[in-house]
Amino acid sequence: MKLALLFSLAGLFFAIVTLVTRWSVRWAQRRGGKGWLWGGLTLLFSTPVVLVAVLFLGVKLVPLMGVEARDGERPVRNATEHNGRVQFRLRNTHFEVPRQYFKGVAVSGGGVVEHALLWALLPNFEGYAKAVNHHDFFEVHHKGRRIQIMLLPRGRRMTVAQIVDKSLSNSVDVLGKHQGRYDEMRYGLEYYRTEYGAVASSEYLYRQNGVPVILFRCHEDFQVPYPGCQGRWDYNDEVAVNFDFGIKYLPRWRSIMTHIQQLLDGKLDVKPVRQSEINETQGE
Repeated sequence: MKLALLFSLAGLFFAIVTLVTRWSVRWAQRRGGKGWLWGGLTLLFSTPVVLVAVLFLGVKLVPLMGVEARDGERPVRNATEHNGRVQFRLRNTHFEVPRQYFKGVAVSGGGVVEHALLWALLPNFEGYAKAVNHHDFFEVHHKGRRIQIMLLPRGRRMTVAQIVDKSLSNSVDVLGKHQGRYDEMRYGLEYYRTEYGAVASSEYLYRQNGVPVILFRCHEDFQVPYPGCQGRWDYNDEVAVNFDFGIKYLPRWRSIMTHIQQLLDGKLDVKPVRQSEINETQGE
């Protein structure tokens, strides 16, 4: 897969350089200039710029290659796999998740895990099984049952409570101009609706003992064929969790959060996926 990426990047490099050079030649010819001269100068100066840009893109993409979900027992880069479970570390937090829920990790040049990607199928939180549900895991974004989960080092990122606090102080426009006054309660969540012209978004907030804990942002733009929700939750003081799923599963948010918590705690009860269960959930 990495070899294919390298060939693709090489093709991209030559395509961009060729297009820019041809455009320069035609531009010069239309203005009565020397096309060959402008073409040569463009080729001379654009080649290193495009090369640096393509190499930078490659550096960002290569660490992601080779760590996507695979069927069967194979080595996992920057993580260890044993008895069907993948172990990795994000800052000082150790994770151990079943292989079928692990999508991959992105690493820095020094081999440090920068973020981890997990996935599952709603509503029963099924793991990846190539022979049974491969199509569901690669369905159009938000159209199907896939939930994608990203684990990030919190670092300077604000916690959910800080985001809400900044919003209420009008420093950050997250809850619109509500200033803490939600429209209504939906599914046990505070519901805030914001409209910017033809674009509408809804924020759903869950508080625990008065403290903001989970924030959902759902886009309801009629131009989006498959609207979805993005969730934000703080697993601990150093790991933030971003996840997204189709908006139709928002009423099941408690079940979703329970499964995510169990997955990250290493306590998820993994059950074999049967085709009959897939057929039943597809009818929802």
